[in-house]
Amino acid sequence: MHSARICSVFEACSLRQHISEPTHKLGHTLDLILTAKTTSVNALELYDMEKLRDHKYASFSIPHSVSMKIPHTRDWSKFDNVQYELKLLATTLYDDVDYLFSLYNRTLPELIDKQAAQRTSISKKQHHVLWFDGQCYAVR
Repeated sequence: MHSARICSVFEACSLRQHISEPTHKLGHTLDLILTAKTTSVNALELYDMEKLRDHKYASFSIPHSVSMKIPHTRDWSKFDNVQYELKLLATTLYDDVDYLFSLYNRTLPELIDKQAAQRTSISKKQHHVLWFDGQCYAVR
């Protein structure tokens, strides 16, 4: 009954339990390895530790990779408000609302691109793990 309740909590939180066999010598599962459903666990092995304790030792690894994301940003520090306003005032305006929206959607990005062009920046993807706290960072 308790296992069904805890499994429903795991399901509600989109968690996956990777140990699928009993870890206690009496046939119960005491040890849990929980991850997000999309995270895989590699090399999961359970070792008998009868002489030291009454349940098995679990060993596993989680793939870890640092990927690069390349967002597009703008250098707003060089944005010239006066030039932007002058260029905006120089655009032709009409009474047709559809045309005005089209003009707005086309003109503003063009003006912004001229004043603060998009650039590519490279940053490392940050992996957040609970155990890597300020003390670990200082030792690194």
